[in-house]
Amino acid sequence: MIEETLIILLLSVVVLLGYFGHIFFKKTKIPHFLVLVAVGILLNQLNLIDKESLLPIVSLFSTLTLIMVTFYSGLNLDINDIIFQSGRAFLQSFTYIMVSVFLMGLVGHYLVGWPLLESFIFSSMTGGEITAAVVIPLVFTLGLREEIKALLTLETAISTILTIVLFFTFLNQWLSAEANIYQALTSIVNKFTVAIIFGGIFSFVSMKLVMRFRAEEYTFVLIIGELLLIYTLVKYVGGNGELAALIFGLMLSNSRLLSNIFHINLGEDISMLIFRLNDFQDEISFVFETLFFVFLGMVFIIKYSTLIQNLYISTIFILILLASRYMAVSLANIGSEAWNYRGIITILCAQGIVPASLSIYLLRFDMPLKYTFMSLITYIIILTNIITTVGVWLLSRYRFSRV
Repeated sequence: MIEETLIILLLSVVVLLGYFGHIFFKKTKIPHFLVLVAVGILLNQLNLIDKESLLPIVSLFSTLTLIMVTFYSGLNLDINDIIFQSGRAFLQSFTYIMVSVFLMGLVGHYLVGWPLLESFIFSSMTGGEITAAVVIPLVFTLGLREEIKALLTLETAISTILTIVLFFTFLNQWLSAEANIYQALTSIVNKFTVAIIFGGIFSFVSMKLVMRFRAEEYTFVLIIGELLLIYTLVKYVGGNGELAALIFGLMLSNSRLLSNIFHINLGEDISMLIFRLNDFQDEISFVFETLFFVFLGMVFIIKYSTLIQNLYISTIFILILLASRYMAVSLANIGSEAWNYRGIITILCAQGIVPASLSIYLLRFDMPLKYTFMSLITYIIILTNIITTVGVWLLSRYRFSRV
């Protein structure tokens, strides 16, 4: 059994690598995800920790990371933006995800030979998510217009929740051993409805508690505890817990506006508390993501006999993603300023925490292709981040040369 001191040493090294990897990303635009996955793969090759004993920990981290990511997305969304500015972002994200999921699902079934439902489980995990941790900093680095920044910021949040809902919809169909379109659509509506209703009710009660104890110590701990409780209760009543987490974050960050709209007294303005919570949540999410991507590398299986085949399949899926994204960006932004930036927006396709978390989540089920899916998704994450990094570097050099 591995020594406790060695585990603590490994954790300290991983966290430090995450921090300095982020600094490295800010200077070079090379995503720190790639470094962390590489560290995990190296630790895997050294056989310092038994992989089977690590899987329950990784599964727990995948769930906690999804909760934190969706909550953080809600915390950074403005209801006014959603109502008045999110039309193009939703159309872009929805079109990108639906087209890519459909095409990748068909390719996985007819070309690769996977069962149809399992093929769509795979495509729902990776068909359209873009990671805010990489894309948003790069958007600001490129100095794009505010309209483009708002579009991509909203898209990262929308794509997160659409990806998660689609994944659980197809997974539930697989668990019930049925592939019924009507039942799938009904499941989506039910999970959305339950999450919105109960998530809204539980969030309202939680907000009242936050208002009551906002002046006390450890308010952020109270909020995190409420977040985990809301997720658990909504899952228990049959809703989508990640959507409920997003609603809680959204209601917290827009508490003053909600008070005015519904004429509900939620207490004093807590904008300063939310501002500080944002920083706190950002740090917590960063630690979770750092550990998670190292864990992903540690359970990642490299089979040299299938390496070329997996890279070939991943490349086909990435070409589908790029073509689908370009079409979605062009369709959603006809007549807007973003139309002139459709090439840049298409290149900003880096994937990250959501498909990685879902691939790990899948390991808890007895699905024959689960390790194949995890390997392919890891390749896709690495390759899409390379495409985004190289694309941004080339665009920066091109713009600089024209100055």
